[in-house]
Amino acid sequence: EQYDKSFVIKKDNYLLLDKHYNHRYFFDPNIPSEIYWMHIGGAQTKDMIERISLMKPLPFVGSNPHILEAIKTSMDYHNGLRGDVFSDAANIISALYHILRDAYNEQIHKKSLPEEISFCAEFEKILCESDISTLHLDSICVKMHMNKYYFSHKFKEYYRISPMKYINMLKLDKAKHLLRCTDMKIKSIAQICGFSSNTYFTNVFSREFNMSPEKYRAYNRFNT
Repeated sequence: EQYDKSFVIKKDNYLLLDKHYNHRYFFDPNIPSEIYWMHIGGAQTKDMIERISLMKPLPFVGSNPHILEAIKTSMDYHNGLRGDVFSDAANIISALYHILRDAYNEQIHKKSLPEEISFCAEFEKILCESDISTLHLDSICVKMHMNKYYFSHKFKEYYRISPMKYINMLKLDKAKHLLRCTDMKIKSIAQICGFSSNTYFTNVFSREFNMSPEKYRAYNRFNT
């Protein structure tokens, strides 16, 4: 199976497509050119791309300058120039967020944006513009212009999980990275990830992963 479409990609354009589809590309020999090419994956990436494709079928061509900058920064990481794993992941999600906003804005112009996509796109925008450690349900609802009951009801309908559970999972993902890749104290990690106390962080972490943060760090260091 392969795409039956062709695109002319101009300077600073980006092209998002499913890596599992056959594709090929050609350069005009009379025009000096270069291309940045990245394969990305993972659960959060898959979720973002699914949201993008609901609004704009892939392949999707755009020209948002933030995306090129995020890709260049990620490539600098892979070439050992700067950044770390967490920063690299953040750059990739940032690029996908900007593509999501491009698709969202295009749907706005067409006035055909479904309620679910509008809700999810606006929530993703808040996530990308916020420090995960300071995210709270009250502040999110203010930004979404919804009361907590309505927001929580719609969030659970669309994400199949409560908003606080979802936010806690994002915080725990960040905590797991810090446990694996740094020597920071558990108390400091709890604070950076937005947990009110070390005890609360340990309880939430242990309940979710069936081991304490200390055991998680020891196990992953032994097995990496």
